[in-house]
Amino acid sequence: MSSSGSIFKPRKSALSSRSPTPAASSISFSHQNEPKTTSHFKDTALELTKNENYCISKLPALPAVFERSQGSQLINAYSDHESNYSLVIDEDAIHVWSYKSADHTPLSIQFPIERSSVIPLAILTKPSSGVSQDPGLVIIDSSSGLVKFYESVQHAPALGLINNKSLELKLDINSQKGEYITLAENVEPAGIVVATSWKRCILVSLRDFKSKPQLSSVELLSNTKSKYLSFIFGSETTNEIFDEIVSIRSGRIINHGMTQEIFILDSSGGFHIVTYQLLSASGSPYVDKKKSYSHNLTTYFKNSIDGYLPGTNLDLSFLDLWPSAEHENIYVGLCYVKESYKSPNSQNLLLLTMRIDPTGVLPYGSHKLSRYNPEEASINKPRLFLPKPGKTAFVSIDNSMIITDINISYVEESAASVSYYTPRWEDVVRLRSNIDILGYGYEDQTFNNNPSAILLTRNNGVLRIERFPTSIDGGDSTDPLLIVKSHIEQAIFYFKSEEIEFDVVQQFSDETVLQAVSQIIEEITSSSSPYLPSFLPSITDFLALKVELFERFITYTQRNFPSVFPIAVSTIVDALEKNDFALQLWIQIEAEKAYSNTLKSTLEQVIIETQVVAANEDTLRKFFSQGINSVNEVFTKFVEKLLADDFSLPILTSLIVQATYYGILKNEIRYLADNELIPLRKIWVFETPLLIRIEQVFTSEYCEGGDEVKTQKSKEDLIKLCEVLYYFVTSAIQYMQLFDANNDQLKEYVQWYKGRNTHWISALLKQDLIQQGIEITEKYHDFSSLAQILEFQKKRLEDIYGEDSFEVDSLLQRYVYYFERFKYEFASLLYDYYVKNDQIQALLLSFTNYKFYLEEYLEKNAKKTSKFSWIRYLLDENFNKASKVLVESASKFEAGDNLDNKEVKYSLAKLAVIAARGTGHSDLDVNMDGDGSSYLLETENSLTKIKSQKNLFSSLIKNYGGEVQLLKFDNILKGFKNSHIGNGIAQSLLSRSFDQLVNNKQLKTIDLINWLTLLKPSIIEDRGFGLALKVAALVDDKQLFEYYTRLIWLRLLTIGDDWSLLDKANLKISTDEHIKEKVRGTVLFKTFKEINLDNKLINQLELLLNSKGVFENAENDSVAQEVNNTMVEKLTGYFQKYDFVQWVISIKEEARGENE
Repeated sequence: MSSSGSIFKPRKSALSSRSPTPAASSISFSHQNEPKTTSHFKDTALELTKNENYCISKLPALPAVFERSQGSQLINAYSDHESNYSLVIDEDAIHVWSYKSADHTPLSIQFPIERSSVIPLAILTKPSSGVSQDPGLVIIDSSSGLVKFYESVQHAPALGLINNKSLELKLDINSQKGEYITLAENVEPAGIVVATSWKRCILVSLRDFKSKPQLSSVELLSNTKSKYLSFIFGSETTNEIFDEIVSIRSGRIINHGMTQEIFILDSSGGFHIVTYQLLSASGSPYVDKKKSYSHNLTTYFKNSIDGYLPGTNLDLSFLDLWPSAEHENIYVGLCYVKESYKSPNSQNLLLLTMRIDPTGVLPYGSHKLSRYNPEEASINKPRLFLPKPGKTAFVSIDNSMIITDINISYVEESAASVSYYTPRWEDVVRLRSNIDILGYGYEDQTFNNNPSAILLTRNNGVLRIERFPTSIDGGDSTDPLLIVKSHIEQAIFYFKSEEIEFDVVQQFSDETVLQAVSQIIEEITSSSSPYLPSFLPSITDFLALKVELFERFITYTQRNFPSVFPIAVSTIVDALEKNDFALQLWIQIEAEKAYSNTLKSTLEQVIIETQVVAANEDTLRKFFSQGINSVNEVFTKFVEKLLADDFSLPILTSLIVQATYYGILKNEIRYLADNELIPLRKIWVFETPLLIRIEQVFTSEYCEGGDEVKTQKSKEDLIKLCEVLYYFVTSAIQYMQLFDANNDQLKEYVQWYKGRNTHWISALLKQDLIQQGIEITEKYHDFSSLAQILEFQKKRLEDIYGEDSFEVDSLLQRYVYYFERFKYEFASLLYDYYVKNDQIQALLLSFTNYKFYLEEYLEKNAKKTSKFSWIRYLLDENFNKASKVLVESASKFEAGDNLDNKEVKYSLAKLAVIAARGTGHSDLDVNMDGDGSSYLLETENSLTKIKSQKNLFSSLIKNYGGEVQLLKFDNILKGFKNSHIGNGIAQSLLSRSFDQLVNNKQLKTIDLINWLTLLKPSIIEDRGFGLALKVAALVDDKQLFEYYTRLIWLRLLTIGDDWSLLDKANLKISTDEHIKEKVRGTVLFKTFKEINLDNKLINQLELLLNSKGVFENAENDSVAQEVNNTMVEKLTGYFQKYDFVQWVISIKEEARGENE
């Protein structure tokens, strides 16, 4: 809907003779900016609500009687469209006033009445002359039948006619037998027709043939029998609609004004046309019975109502009937049709269109009023009002008024055709339940009046429902989208109208509601709503108005459309936040007096560069009224521009805080946060790099530089901006975790968040904002940062008051609170903090009452905690877990874990296994046999490797007096390597692990073997090869075991001993003892002794000897392969040159003999 399509449809001025039509191009203003008025009562009537189709206003003229006791004594009321007067009845008097007066306290004329149990009926009559606007008044006692007539309400008191008996008439009412007057209608010029409870109708003439006041009566309809019998036998029940007269109207006036038709309708469908001759030869009026006729409407409609199967026995009860103002003999009726098949009390409300003439009744169509709820029983009987020109029907139902257009143009097209009644447009106006309606009236369309219904209320004055004229051939105004959109708009733009109930009762599809929500959002945001001006003089006021509208929009949607609210609210909140964001930004720009012009100039430049709106002399106003949808893009570039210009960081921070905290975060928390029914959505700020820029400003202002103490304002900005960052980032992470968990961007966000949040909290701590930091981290479940704050505060309190102080004790209770409230979620991140900051003692020994959380944490983070978790297990005497963790920890090659630590761990693991045996709990690990032997063996094997490396290392450094720093690799090459190994080979095979060896780190198996076998045997007291074989024996992989052991034997046989010396020690020149001494001095002999002739290892030696030096390389290292090949050639030479195998066997046997 464009702004040019105004909802205002004022009447034409008094100078125009044409009927009222819509104002095609009038400018519309909301009730926020101009007094609510209708065109006829401009500047006087209070406009309660308005849309394209109708306007509801509160008329200003209200007598003082309404003010007394807030109208509690008022009983009945009535409004007359002919004279523009109304009357109201209380217990003491009838009060008459001009309800169209512009005076807020109009002249009210009182006619006292006698106090009795029966309240009289009162009807206003036409003025006595064509010039006067002063109506007359007829007062009728509904019980006694006494009629009083005052020709002029204004002159009667002045002339002393209030108690004049000359204009009184006693009607023949059989009140003693229960008859009473139920209805009175003005049918002038004939007079007043009253109907009784016995269905009698009596015409009271007010004037004689000279038009002078004179009362007389004539009975128009007599039907005493049934009602009298009902009175005797009591056949009626109070729960049913009585068979009574429901409508009396004046029909045609013909024969030059001499003949008048009066039609009467009862609830059972009895229709009567009474032809009344106003003047006769004798001068007395009379009823022309020959031209009068009757029909039963029910008979004609039982098979002619749309929506019911032909032949259905319908139970119809007529409520009202009006003649068409434009078509002769055409009538529109209102009736109930019972639908007992739905529920016992279910009934629908129908409008019927028909032609009635002396020949019969021709139904034209029927229509169920869609805005009527058949399940809600009405307290009062519905009434129909069909003001001229008869194109709009008003149907009153208690506190509701259904308004529907009537299109009976087909009557003119073909009098013989029958068509369904199809109203063009229908809507319902509902008043609040506390509005008590005393009476009704209506207004015909005139040169300065639209067709209207008048409602006189007890405590809210006179209300007018005015229907704007529309073209029958226009757009589809029955579209549910337009109707629901109109109701929402009225509710949010006219929310101050306490008389109107804006909540909808009609059901609309979710799709229709969401479409209406979307259109309203767009129209308000772009200022194209017909309820809004294009702009206001104040940008602040205009944006504040929009923010208020969106807030009411959310409340209304939640209350009226709960099924779509979770979906709709996110869209509305986005629009609210953008407008509020813009509002807060503008407020802050205006507040920064010294920088305001610079900021406005920069913002205008960015808007023009972004091309959000066309550049003109009022770019800023145009942007804030029409370009709010682009506020994210504009503000992001605005911040970037200010950063590039080296603008004041404190001022820029204040701008960001004002806009994001008050414009976005407050609304997020108020409407969306912590509501599980509302789906997560990606906040609109993430459409640009705005968050990154905000964090950049935060870092520059609060994280960089020294420990400068900020001003109070700066501290407040710090707290708010910190929470903004937390909310935005955590919301984005939650959204991606739910909808896009596999996106790499999620990992980046999480990593970025974990890297930055500690800086945000550190900024708070630097400014001593501890409590605020606790509140933020607790709110967003950042327990890592919460632990950081708590530990920071704890250390501070310990330094000031001591570890055992009351202050520290109180803080520890805070820990307990978090353990209890957040349970493992908090505990695990507190433990993470301890691990990260190497506070192992605090981790293992603090908060023992929640040890079960620590056990869970150690179990779930076994790898991360294996360095120390065993301590807790040992303290808890859980030896199985302790030994397992110790072994796993010691077996890892981790930075910072030296050989001594590993030895301790394996030693403790060994003790733990032994202890577990003692307690009988060695069956908890699946890899452990019944008594823990295999696990014990693993620890012992690992200790063997460690001891071998330590023996090697200690042998090396003893040459330097234990000074590790003196041990250099060059010294190794010069003084410790085996002379049969070249420097290049030693450099390649040993240097890669030299640093680990020197730094007391555990070596890999092959590196340890290299060190034990490539150095001079004497360095390790000839035990190197034996230790190397022991290490190789621990290898589980069969192929590697065979390779390592044969490699060691190969090196031992080729570079371990000088075989030429043994070959020269023959019996010709040596004794047995000498040879024996030589043999026992060989490295081979000592190796046999070291390994205790382990069969597994000896077998590999025998396989090497039997293969005649054939050796399969298992290493990819080319240098190692070259060395191996060289040694194989050397060994092959030994086979040829010496009786090599026999010497090896003899040495082995010598070693065996000594062992035995």
